[in-house]
Amino acid sequence: MKVVYWPDREEDLPADCVATIGVFDGVHSGHRRVLYELVAEAERQEADAVVMTFDRPPRETVEGRRLRCITSLEHRLKLFAKLGVDVVVVITFTSEIASLSAREFAARVLKDAMSVRKLILGFDGQFGKDRRGGAELCRDMGIPARRVEPVKIEGEVVSSTSIRQAITEGDLMRAAKLLGRPCSVIGVVVHGDSMGTDIGYPTANLDTGDELLPKEGVYAGRAFFGGNIFAAAVSIGRRTTVHGSDAEKVVVEVYLLDEKFDLYGEEMEVQFLAFLRDQVNFVRIDDLKAQIGRDVERAREILSSRISQTSGLG
Repeated sequence: MKVVYWPDREEDLPADCVATIGVFDGVHSGHRRVLYELVAEAERQEADAVVMTFDRPPRETVEGRRLRCITSLEHRLKLFAKLGVDVVVVITFTSEIASLSAREFAARVLKDAMSVRKLILGFDGQFGKDRRGGAELCRDMGIPARRVEPVKIEGEVVSSTSIRQAITEGDLMRAAKLLGRPCSVIGVVVHGDSMGTDIGYPTANLDTGDELLPKEGVYAGRAFFGGNIFAAAVSIGRRTTVHGSDAEKVVVEVYLLDEKFDLYGEEMEVQFLAFLRDQVNFVRIDDLKAQIGRDVERAREILSSRISQTSGLG
């Protein structure tokens, strides 16, 4: 899959293609319907299937504040590739790009630069300043376009907003149903303070950037790296037992059941499959160690009862 950054590399934009545009945060079941139809239409027309997305949530630029995403750009790119997308155009969403009207964007990019054969949008897909652009505007400008009907699960329209709510509340079952895959994050293993090693449970400390995390607690899950799958117990929380009141940063710690690796610098995907317990501030390290032992055994029981998955990224 080719990745092109716009407007930095406008000369590299794909042409005569079938395209879609959106943030696609979570690349959830509703997004997948759009992407399946995109790829199918591109195959019919013997053209590239092109996703236009953003390097950051547009609201960050418009509102001037950082936002957490269900999936980072890197995570979305991996999911797009798995779904058969040929080219991703990553829009660097600066204030200048944000000021482009929908008509200006459609004329400059969709029509003149890319000669889009067909634009496929989600049911609520809009683009341009104040989200004024859509399928009707494109058709008025001579760009064939259509919308895809929303996906409903148990009567609920699948949306990134409802998935964010489910994740932050720790409702993993609902989040997985709406996503169409287990809730997961991708990050890089970074150095911690080795306390886990000292008490007999070495963990991989995961830097997940701005990806949205489930609520603080301990989870049973799976870790994916190096083409392999590992059962894991995962802690999300502030390490107050070890660092006291100074421990303000939320840390993701992954303990691989029955496995030991030097993982520093490795990229890892972690799926959250079951909530085990809330975080507790233990007075003594020995009490923490005993509880971790119970967490590991509970995670082992839960994971052994589940059908093994062959790969990550849904």
